[in-house]
Amino acid sequence: MTTQKNSSSLNSWNEAAPLVAHDISQKSTVASSNLLFFSENLTTLALCFISGLFFYAGIGQFLVAVRRKFHPTHLTFSLACFLFGLSEIATIGTYKAIHASDFTFWLKTEAELSFLWTILFTWFITFYTGISNRWLPLGVSVIYGIFLFLDLVSPTGIWFAKIHPIDPYLLPWGESLFSIDWEVHPWTRYLDIVSLCFPFYLIYALYHRFWVEGHRINSLFVFAILIAAATYFHDSIYRSFGPLDLTSFGFVPLILVMGFDLSRELGTADERYRSFIQNSSEGIYRIDFKKPVPTHLPIEDQVESIMNEAYFFFFFNDREHNGWGTRRRSLGKGLFALQLPACFQSVIGGWGYLLGADFRSHPSR
Repeated sequence: MTTQKNSSSLNSWNEAAPLVAHDISQKSTVASSNLLFFSENLTTLALCFISGLFFYAGIGQFLVAVRRKFHPTHLTFSLACFLFGLSEIATIGTYKAIHASDFTFWLKTEAELSFLWTILFTWFITFYTGISNRWLPLGVSVIYGIFLFLDLVSPTGIWFAKIHPIDPYLLPWGESLFSIDWEVHPWTRYLDIVSLCFPFYLIYALYHRFWVEGHRINSLFVFAILIAAATYFHDSIYRSFGPLDLTSFGFVPLILVMGFDLSRELGTADERYRSFIQNSSEGIYRIDFKKPVPTHLPIEDQVESIMNEAYFFFFFNDREHNGWGTRRRSLGKGLFALQLPACFQSVIGGWGYLLGADFRSHPSR
């Protein structure tokens, strides 16, 4: 009797086991598909957020460039932001067309972002280290653009365009920075250096901005951190940790937030200065002279040398504007009857704006 019972239970279990296994498999499949759906949407949200930041920062930097007579540093950064804003929109479309774990697509995206890292890295050097070489970002852009062009016409790039269903004009430089089998190309080391040095430099920039200068962390900055962390977590589901992941998904949103924060601050400063100029009854002197200053001469001779390279303007409350240009063009206008040496002494060896010497008693009025 007992044997018959055991045998019947065993038969029942054998019949039920496939059903249970099928049910578990179905639930696991549903959970996996839900997780994949969530992860893909999370990455799409991150790409949309980064694309929006690109356009926002690009517009801000372009406005600053216009106000500063198309300063090449700001102009280059704005053009790079517009370019990669469009590129991120293309990336969203291609991301939907290819599975997230596609290795070649990942390399394609990383190669795309490498140019942005280079631009941002040189851009931050100009603002946070005191190096005022305004042509540095533009020069790096041209050099790296040559590499991208060579990559586009290389055999690997052409081969990639033939076997992959992505329009090569959307993300033209392909994966040939690395190649399919992880073969190292000559400029891969350059990309590795940028990706490894960039986080350390960004940490210094964050320290300088929020600790030394005392800026407050706004809500958009916190949102950028959350997006970066969530996207990196999603990306780590498909592949192991690497410095390229950390750089692209961990720091690009933060850099863009800092970029358009700085653009907004520069725009506000320009507006305040313009408002001050338009409502000022004081003389405004802009000293922009050629170096070196002859410091071996007496102070009067140094001031004389500076005046020969200076531009003089003055403004009134009624917004009347007069300008004379250099000292040689200003002779005979009574401008140098004013006592200016004390003002010029404070800027010898540098550049700046000086306030003083009320022009309301000027003979020309």
